Amino acid sequence: IKGNLISGAILGGLKTLGNLVASVAKAAFEGIKKIVSAGLDLVFSTGEWADALLTQSEVTRLSTEKLQEYDYALNFIDGDLDTVTAAMKRNIRSMGDARDGAGEVADAYSRLGVQVYDVATGQLRDSEIVFWEIIDALGRIPNETERDEIAMTLLGKSATDLNPIINAGSDAFIKLREEAQRLGIVMSEDDVEAMGLFQDEVDKFNLKLDSLKRQIGLELMPVVNDIITRANEFFASPEGKKLLDDLTDGIGNVS
Repeated sequence: IKGNLISGAILGGLKTLGNLVASVAKAAFEGIKKIVSAGLDLVFSTGEWADALLTQSEVTRLSTEKLQEYDYALNFIDGDLDTVTAAMKRNIRSMGDARDGAGEVADAYSRLGVQVYDVATGQLRDSEIVFWEIIDALGRIPNETERDEIAMTLLGKSATDLNPIINAGSDAFIKLREEAQRLGIVMSEDDVEAMGLFQDEVDKFNLKLDSLKRQIGLELMPVVNDIITRANEFFASPEGKKLLDDLTDGIGNVS
């Protein structure tokens, strides 16, 4: 009896130990699954972000690093990157209008003391430099109505959305951009390009998968079409009509 008790205790202990090991292994497996899933989500989301950033870089002609710096700075100056890039784009058009003799636009640059083109060469100056000169010059105008009027003339109707940036000035913006670099928040051009290429491969895979789905659908269509045709023929027959009438009556009685 004593031997049986000891054996039972040993077997019970082993069973408990086995259950504990199994529980630990299961928990570890679930943890690994979550880590892998989170890692994959991070990779795919970064790829989408990089792809969008590269597109924005092509549209705005600003480098991906500069766009990241701008985005970081605007978090603290209460601005919006789309608003800034749209204003920069409008400034390019305004610079061209001023060079071509558009009186109101040329006068607005003159009132700010901002030179649109290089006098020696006649070439338009760097539009980004001109934009920030406009921002600083607007910040020096004490009359807010006049400031908004000039801003809208040069940068578009949404120029008043730039007021937080105008109030902060280019120096504050530059300091925040430098801070983004120091903190390692800005991904290099090469790394963004690499993530963009990865996203291209993901997009190719998804397109191939969509094509495969369509091919499978095409292969299954005759079978499904046959089933639907037979069903339509049945419900058009006397038996089918009777079944539908019976179902309708049954639903009516239940209600």
